[in-house]
Amino acid sequence: MISRNLILCLVFTILPSQTSAQDIDNIVSSKNINADSYIRLYVDNDYFTGTDEQYTEGLNLELVMPWIRKFPLSRLLVHPLFTHIRYGIGVEQACYTPDYLQNQSLQTYGRPFAGTLFLKTFLIATDSVKKQWFATTLSTGVIGPASQAGRIQDNFHALIQDVQPPGWKYQIRNDAILNYQVNYEKQFLSYGNYFIADGEGMARAGTLSDKAGVGINVMAGYFQSPFSVTRR
Repeated sequence: MISRNLILCLVFTILPSQTSAQDIDNIVSSKNINADSYIRLYVDNDYFTGTDEQYTEGLNLELVMPWIRKFPLSRLLVHPLFTHIRYGIGVEQACYTPDYLQNQSLQTYGRPFAGTLFLKTFLIATDSVKKQWFATTLSTGVIGPASQAGRIQDNFHALIQDVQPPGWKYQIRNDAILNYQVNYEKQFLSYGNYFIADGEGMARAGTLSDKAGVGINVMAGYFQSPFSVTRR
């Protein structure tokens, strides 16, 4: 029996055929699991929408536990002195393909074949009084054949008797991944357990990708506020 201090969350995402998949990003308040310890498995695959292009599949397995605070890479995670801080590690693999999978030659335009595999070390800090959320993520790993993304896609397509992409022999060569990301959210409006609106900002820099953005999140329904803290 799984103890009450351990939550196992399994999520499969099937996206509408009109849109392309987006990279897995669980370090946001809307995907919060309000527990001090949990395991989460998240799987993306756009095969079921008939696209198989751009970001085409991803796998993320993450673990949040108090002892991860002592993990060596956790020392590199900056954070504010909020009332509640959780530490986690995760393994993530992603697969990227061009628009046309059956291209026999070297891709000279658009996105090339590429696979990534990396370790995510992260923390989530919550200020339940001022309704603030802060997260830091350090990603370390590899892009290229060492990620085994091409082999996994080939095997999956063979299993379902789908087209075998011939372009993986031209995939991006092996290189190191080192990325650092910070996220911040601040609640500015809420109504009980039914409605929340917050502002967010994020910044990411490193060898894999650079990105920055601001926005507004709105949640409606019946839920526990991600800005509250329930120790379990």
